[in-house]
Formats: sequence, structure tokens, C-alpha cells
Amino acid sequence: MEPSVYATKFFGESMQHTEKKQEYAPLYGAYEKGISNIETGDPAKAVQLIISVIKSDNSPLRLAVGSQAAYTIREAYTKRLEEVNTWLERSVEAD
Repeated sequence: MEPSVYATKFFGESMQHTEKKQEYAPLYGAYEKGISNIETGDPAKAVQLIISVIKSDNSPLRLAVGSQAAYTIREAYTKRLEEVNTWLERSVEAD
């Protein structure tokens, strides 16, 4: 399972249990700004999807759970394939 970001306590209360150091203040601000812009998914829907896929006759080796995960993974693989294709002729020179 390769999940998107979901509306759980992971980015909420659990983030408040560490001591914030002043020297990292700019990083904390950037992180919190970035997190606040992420749309979170519904954990209940994610669980329903995962259970239904597990019960199916043809479960995938990997499953992007949520649109953010699916789009991010697709973009990463697309870029990787483009790079492989760009260098394919040079790569086969090593055979």
C-alpha cells in the first residue's frame, strides 16, 4: 500500500510532542506551510478500498491509495521512463 496523506492525528497532536529548537524555526515554518496546503483524504474510504482490494481475486503488488499517491507515483514513473528512453541508445552501447 502506497497511501496519500490522510486526515489522521499523524500531522496533528503527534507533531506537538517534540521540543522545537529555535535554530530550526525557518524549517518548521516551511514544513507547516507545506503541510497546510496538502489536501487530506478520508481514512475510512482508504480502509474500505484496501479491504476490497485485498479481498479481490487479483490484488496488485503495489496499490496507490488515494489520488495524491496515484498522481505522484505516475509522475515519478513517467519522468523515469522519459529519462531511460532519452538515454536508451547510449545505454545499449554497454552490451
